[in-house]
Amino acid sequence: MSREYIFLFQYSLIAWIVSSLLACISFLLVYQKPDSEKMSVYECGFNPYGHARNKFEVKFYIVGILFIIFDLEVCYIFPWAIAWWQLNSFGIIVMYFFIFMLIVGFLFEFKLGIIDICVLTNISLNKLEYKYLYLFFYISTLLSKYIYGFVMKRTLLGVFIRDINIIFFLTILKKNEVLLVSSLLDIVVVDLLKIRNHGRFLVNYIFLNYVKQFRICVKIFNDGVMPIYSIQSLYKSSDWLEREVWDMYGLKFLFHGNLRRILTDYGFKGHPLRKDFPLIGYVDMYYNELFNGLALGAVEITQLLRFYDFENPWNKWTK
Repeated sequence: MSREYIFLFQYSLIAWIVSSLLACISFLLVYQKPDSEKMSVYECGFNPYGHARNKFEVKFYIVGILFIIFDLEVCYIFPWAIAWWQLNSFGIIVMYFFIFMLIVGFLFEFKLGIIDICVLTNISLNKLEYKYLYLFFYISTLLSKYIYGFVMKRTLLGVFIRDINIIFFLTILKKNEVLLVSSLLDIVVVDLLKIRNHGRFLVNYIFLNYVKQFRICVKIFNDGVMPIYSIQSLYKSSDWLEREVWDMYGLKFLFHGNLRRILTDYGFKGHPLRKDFPLIGYVDMYYNELFNGLALGAVEITQLLRFYDFENPWNKWTK
């Protein structure tokens, strides 16, 4: 009786030794770079954007059950493989019939749309949207080491990366033969007022591939103090765009050769698009009849119009 299970014991022992050896080799050779977000309780590496009790389709559960069932059924093939030379013709016919039924069941479920990704997400994708879906899988496989989040839109793919990796990441996007992201359309900044823990400012680099007609938005967070690496060496159009970001938001770009104001006066103080910048500004421009010309003066507000409210009104959007 024990000789019948000696093969199972040998295969289990070999599988345990090989898996342990591969795990040790990968731990010793692979470059380790742990951080607080990757080591957090969330497997995705960042805090969830939605609530855990949001409704979603019950087909997610169906897919999970189907995978469990198929795994259990495939396990029955293992004893047949061990005792292959001891089977008679009837045993071989039963084995092939069982495998045939598994294939037919899988094809039938696929035809019903149970394991279709479009059905699971409750959307109908056209040809353009399938392009972004394949683009998502390609980038997530190629550059998974530098990405910690995705935003999937119908006609736009958003990628969250660390600001320290932006030069290397954009170099791959531009030089890769499949991506060839050769055009920078715009740099858009959002002032979050430290509502989220990632950083105060969200910097969005919007790129376009003219040949394959798809857009990629590279997103980084910045606290407003640490400088961001300039991409002027990769995209010449970022010269004026980075100057606008510096002028409007005060974000500094490292290794930018001409970082000066472009939309406001050279003597302007402050950065107008910050949410802590007053709407009326600090300087008032008016026509001086005495000198027959324009003059600048400090903004004066009467005491009756002053209203002090130290509560951040933007915090209500986080509730």
